[in-house]
Amino acid sequence: MGNQFLDHLRRAPVLIHVVDMAGATDEEGRLVKPGSHDPLADIEFLSNEVTMWMVQMLSKDWDKLVRLVDYAKKPLLDVLYDRFSGLGITQAQISDALVKLDLDKKPLSKWGGGDDIRGFVSMLRELSKPMVIAANKMDIPPEAEDNYKRVVKEVGSKYRVIPVSADYELALRRAAKANLIKYIPGDDDFEIISSSLTNAQRDALERIRDFMHRWGGGTGVIKALNTAVFDVLGMIAVYPVADEKKFTDTEGNVLPDVLLLPRDATVLDLAREVHSEIAEKAVTGVDAITGKRLGVNSKLWHRAVVRIYITK
Repeated sequence: MGNQFLDHLRRAPVLIHVVDMAGATDEEGRLVKPGSHDPLADIEFLSNEVTMWMVQMLSKDWDKLVRLVDYAKKPLLDVLYDRFSGLGITQAQISDALVKLDLDKKPLSKWGGGDDIRGFVSMLRELSKPMVIAANKMDIPPEAEDNYKRVVKEVGSKYRVIPVSADYELALRRAAKANLIKYIPGDDDFEIISSSLTNAQRDALERIRDFMHRWGGGTGVIKALNTAVFDVLGMIAVYPVADEKKFTDTEGNVLPDVLLLPRDATVLDLAREVHSEIAEKAVTGVDAITGKRLGVNSKLWHRAVVRIYITK
């Protein structure tokens, strides 16, 4: 995807790497016999590609950066932030990477042989672009399961590895659309509601159910997304409403909106996300579940339903 891919990558605070855990897709994206390709190679390839892309960004005009920091005495943190701010990387993440590698006091001119540059960028990538591995095609035994165990052993301390079957997720959504089953994406099970299923269809659905129960987290598709957003990024989902009694907006729609906020977000932060004018006039909030009043600086929580009151 070239530049379009890099643009998405630049703006993404977390990455989900979908990997063929059955080893049935080679490095060119061609279908091969299951077990023919090593999924670990795919994981390391993408990690290395992103790291090298960032290394090139930092290495460009390196002598100029050295002069700015070592001779013009411009703060190292400011120089590095100027170079990486376009990737959505924060000063805190840069500072954390420097401290972890004891580079915060080391002159840039002494970052020898490129090793310090590569080490710093690798650490910064892990902090600023964390990666979740969606271990896809886990429905292809035994190759997928064998590879999954090996991947978890090799890189499980570095990445969250989630068992996934995108094919099973697609099958369930199609079956639900055809009114054969009741299924909400992300659920751990489904309910068969049609009496006209063939034996083959029932057998297929039971295989999917066995997969969901064995690995937990349903088909893994929604679990991979939730892991990235809520576990890795530490976000919370908050529902703003206009009527705290009925959980509706001004037009009567029930829980029409959900906003993703940082874990330490307050009622005032929620107001800012809804509209800047609401934030300027916000005086208090209400927990729609309990009816409890909330100050504008009160911290929110995951799945909170909140009404914001403003001055007239």
